[in-house]
Amino acid sequence: MAVAWFRGCILLVLSAALKTKDTRGDCKIFAMWDYHPNKVPFFIQKDLESWDKHSHGRCGSPVLINNTNIKDYIPDLPAEYFRLPDHGARSDVIRYALIYHHGGIYMDTDILILKDLNEVLDKVTVGDYDLISYARNKNCKAFSSNFLAGRKKSHFMKAVWEAQKEALRSHCEDVSPDNHVCCPNDPKKRRCRRDGFPPRLRSPGSGDEELLLRRGGWRILRT
Repeated sequence: MAVAWFRGCILLVLSAALKTKDTRGDCKIFAMWDYHPNKVPFFIQKDLESWDKHSHGRCGSPVLINNTNIKDYIPDLPAEYFRLPDHGARSDVIRYALIYHHGGIYMDTDILILKDLNEVLDKVTVGDYDLISYARNKNCKAFSSNFLAGRKKSHFMKAVWEAQKEALRSHCEDVSPDNHVCCPNDPKKRRCRRDGFPPRLRSPGSGDEELLLRRGGWRILRT
């Protein structure tokens, strides 16, 4: 398995409508990028170099997402996104949307790739895998979302993205601890409460992913 450097189990979730086309298409590798050009940590630079090395140039340079280009890649991004409080909250939102709209791989920038990515890239460019990720243990009841891959228009990614958009657009009167929705009605209150988000906005996997897997009728393959 191409991501065998992860311990635990690998989740390969097949779409209900399998395609048998066996040609390699275009791919993208996405990451959230909030670093100043002259202040990128050395280990982050090496991580990105490892992505390019082990994807063999198939995906070009990683697509680095920030506030200046995010609307180009996620056209249906709610305005409330720009009121999220920190990098972690923002990246938890965009990773599913990016894969839904474009297909490919999303990785956090602290991931160092040690083995060939071709097998993962083949699975998402052929177009029949809704989700590829990993879990830290062998029961596969949840997964870690710091490495996500899937086909364009993945049903799974769409289900999570639609739930996230709904949560962002569901406003509350204030940000008191009793509220379960994050963004206040008043747009002047810029910051949204991350801890009030529904679990699907949290990362890594909180268990809601497992629920979506079971409800969606997808098959989970262990390797």
